Amino acid sequence: MSKTNEKGIALILTLILVLVISVMAVSLTFLSQSETWSSLNYRLMSQARDGAEAGVHSAANFLTSTTTYTPAGTVSDPLSGYKYTSVWPVQSPSTATTGNDVYLSANTSKQPSNYPYSAAQTAFNASGVGKGSFSAGNTTINYATYARLLSMTKLNSTISGSSATVQTWEITSDGTISGVRAAKVEVSAILEETVVPTFGYAAFATNNGCSALQFGGGGYTDSYNSATYISGTPTAAASGGNIGTNGNLSTSGSPTTINGNLSTPRAGVGACTSNNVTAWTDTSGTVNGSIVELPQAVTYPAPPAVIPAP
Repeated sequence: MSKTNEKGIALILTLILVLVISVMAVSLTFLSQSETWSSLNYRLMSQARDGAEAGVHSAANFLTSTTTYTPAGTVSDPLSGYKYTSVWPVQSPSTATTGNDVYLSANTSKQPSNYPYSAAQTAFNASGVGKGSFSAGNTTINYATYARLLSMTKLNSTISGSSATVQTWEITSDGTISGVRAAKVEVSAILEETVVPTFGYAAFATNNGCSALQFGGGGYTDSYNSATYISGTPTAAASGGNIGTNGNLSTSGSPTTINGNLSTPRAGVGACTSNNVTAWTDTSGTVNGSIVELPQAVTYPAPPAVIPAP
């Protein structure tokens, strides 16, 4: 073999090796940059979602607070301006059949507002209510919301005789971050007010102290299904006889039995003192159900005065 045929081979191999290393370096740089942008995008989208959820909570707080919003049914916002008994969602004006959904909107570029009562719309447009912003590090996050009225139900209080309107809303919120690397997330939620019976307990004591509610001497609670009752003595069930108190239940004597749940904001079973109000103090009594911890004390409206007075 002639050595003259191998001239320059080292240079060629070196150039090929440099090319391979260069390609690998560019690939690693691109991969590293992609991971960086991916992490940034994830952070921006997470922050935008936080903004959208903040908008949902802000709108929900507005709609459920009696100091900021009053549901339709007042003199200035009468129910006659809505059609709500035979359509879904609620329509306005009351003669509308479809295409006139009722909106409270602080995001008018996406959904114009047509809420009949202008004062409610003005309050919803206030900064920090239907729209607002907050900071996260060096990032400013904005939110803008609108709420669609899905349903309304008019109820009359069996205690005070006053009427109230129960509403269901669909809240949609956009969370946005502006700039070179912008982000936008939309979140929707249903805000529904649950209707529960005024008298959901066999007995309820509003006092918040010890022995607020006492059962003894073989007393008991139970329930029956009024839908199947015709006449005579109804067939009782050893369940559903729920009781409640803002304070403590005291039971004594056997067979004193609560055939249901005990609901109270208090916790624990045992001796009750003014500094430690427990849920239940028991002396040979029985609660067949569960102890349900209420999130807060229950307040019942005062009944109207009897006219004429006895």
